[in-house]
Order: sequence, then C-alpha cells, then structure tokens
Amino acid sequence: MRLFEATHVFKHDWETVSLANWRKYPNDQTPHVRHVEILNQDVDPATGILRTERLIMVRQNVPTLIRKIFGGDTSYVLEYSEVDPRKQTMTMQSQNMTFSNLLSVGEYITFTPDPENTKHTLFTQSAQLKASNAL
Repeated sequence: MRLFEATHVFKHDWETVSLANWRKYPNDQTPHVRHVEILNQDVDPATGILRTERLIMVRQNVPTLIRKIFGGDTSYVLEYSEVDPRKQTMTMQSQNMTFSNLLSVGEYITFTPDPENTKHTLFTQSAQLKASNAL
C-alpha cells in the first residue's frame, strides 16, 4: 500500500542540494534524530558512484502506554543511498528496523536536475506502509 508521494523543486543546483542532504543530521531542527552511523561506504572506481549504508537512531514521541508496552521510544532506520556524480542522481531508500515485523515503513527518495530548469533540483519522495497480519 502506498502511503504518499511528493515532489518539490529546490531552486539550487544538484551539487548544492545533494551536498546539503549529507549535512541534514544532526541539526537543531531535527532533535528526534539522535545519531547517524555510517555502516558501509564505498566508491566504485569505474563509475564514481558513492554507495552508503547508514543506521539512523530516532527518538519517537509516543504515548507513555505505548512506551511501556514496547519497551521504549527509540527506533532504528536503515538507509541505503547511491550518488552518481556523472548522471547527477542521488537515490535513497530507507526502511524501519524497529517493529518492522508489525509495521513496515519504506521510503524512496531521488534528487535529480529539474528537467524544466537544470539549475534547479527535482526532489521526489514516496513511502509505503505495510501492516502485518499478526496485528
């Protein structure tokens, strides 16, 4: 089941927007993101593609009852990304790891030059939500 899709045009070039994406955590505007750990990162010497795997620790704002039932308010998200500087594409896929057996949330993001104005960057985002039959 698809939860949502969104697009946005950033009025900045692809290099600026893709670099800013790497600097978005941690910052004062996203205090729920507690920690980001790079698990694996490599550059393909033939293509120049940067592949990164990150683990993101997030503190959720959940009711006390839910916290007691599930044992806390911290969750983990696994993120895979690829940056292709030649094609000027950046793709990111993320998946919740915490309670994914009950509720799976997947997110897919791309950054590409805007076809209508290559000095701008097109951001596309979609998310899927799947509930387990065990609920």
